[in-house]
Amino acid sequence: MSGKEKEEDAVSRLTNLAADLERVYPEAGDRVAQAIKSVDKAIRQIGVSFREPHYAETFSEDTGVRPEGYIAEEEEGNGWCVEYALCAVRVELPRQGLTLETKRICKLQVSACRYRIDDQRGRLRCHMEEISTIRPQDLALPLRVKILDAIDKFAAVYEAYVRKNRANLLNGSIMPKPTE
Repeated sequence: MSGKEKEEDAVSRLTNLAADLERVYPEAGDRVAQAIKSVDKAIRQIGVSFREPHYAETFSEDTGVRPEGYIAEEEEGNGWCVEYALCAVRVELPRQGLTLETKRICKLQVSACRYRIDDQRGRLRCHMEEISTIRPQDLALPLRVKILDAIDKFAAVYEAYVRKNRANLLNGSIMPKPTE
């Protein structure tokens, strides 16, 4: 096979891959939406905020810890990276009608942390620029598909966190005992 034939074959395979992904992405998007919907509904009912520290927040010397709800990391260039992880945060709903009250609920969101690690005279140093939250549906579909890999682990860690922090309420010791 000549160099030109190899190049055409590689381009053909890449084109076929693009067509295959275009065909399966809608189905994957539906599966992600269903997974997000059920976890989001439970988080709304529970109403407890939870976000684990990002890798950059735990970075010391040359190590850091990824959050359990870790989805992915993307390189932006110039050494900057963005790490995405699932979280449960309180968000403000838009006002409805003439009411002046705002309603805040807990929702499943994605925490995005932008950071860069530099080597300064043999010591690694982490520079964190920002942490923001994004609605899962606002992520590009390839990133949303990765939520399927993280959602069960996140749900288990979130449940353990809520059970630990609401233990008194769950075992009844926070509620006053009725007097007889």
